[in-house]
Amino acid sequence: MKGLKTRAISAVFFVLIMVGGIYGSEETALLLISAICILCLKEFYQITLSKEENQNTRVVLYTIVGFFIFFFTSGFFGWSNFPANDPPPSWFFLIPILPSLFFIFELYKKSPIPFENLGIFAAGLIYIAIPISFISDIAFLSDPYPFLNYHPNILMGILLLIWSNDTFAYLVGSQFGKNKLFPRISPGKTWEGTIGGGLCTILVSIALFYLFGKFEIKDWIIIGLICSVFGTIGDLVESMLKRSKGIKDSGNIMPGHGGALDRFDAFIFVLPFIWFYLKL
Repeated sequence: MKGLKTRAISAVFFVLIMVGGIYGSEETALLLISAICILCLKEFYQITLSKEENQNTRVVLYTIVGFFIFFFTSGFFGWSNFPANDPPPSWFFLIPILPSLFFIFELYKKSPIPFENLGIFAAGLIYIAIPISFISDIAFLSDPYPFLNYHPNILMGILLLIWSNDTFAYLVGSQFGKNKLFPRISPGKTWEGTIGGGLCTILVSIALFYLFGKFEIKDWIIIGLICSVFGTIGDLVESMLKRSKGIKDSGNIMPGHGGALDRFDAFIFVLPFIWFYLKL
């Protein structure tokens, strides 16, 4: 009973923080997404690096977060978004040389496994930081500078679809689940729960069309399908990571719910696919 109460209180605070950050302003949205990026990266490196190596990752962590914030605030592939009469500042062109800092960092750190560390640092960038930065082209539409046209309902809609898929997949699976979806990685997931979660997510996506608008109904349905299919895969990918390291949760930032990466694994994974569809 105490555990259930803890989970409920934690969930309420989580929802309040997410809604407040998304609907507060462009600045609070940036702070919220930046915090998610930092927390997920921190947990990822705590899981994948040895204790000794993890103590030396702060410089790299801040470098990766710098990459993320840059892409987020200027728009992904930002150099193509600057108007012709207002070219990017000169410091913008320093960005391509920043990856070299990873190698210089390892050179002076004198680690016995420098290239293993480089691979893990790059994995954090590919797995977490870059996918999250696609939000700049999803929730900040049309204008060269994203903050000129912020659409919080798009961001909230994607989160609602992710949460709906997780919730209904669990409810349907716990009642009717018999056939395991991916027992090697996640023994609790079933095909029945996955299909039930997907169907309910489509219904939620139709409701979002009437509630939020912005996209056509077919677009919301396809986004819902993307959230269901690739959100489930994203959850399996994080389960694969935890299983390979023999841990249950990525962290304990949310009592009763695990870590930030546990909460946002599906959200992070679907963003590039949603971005790709919207660009089409």
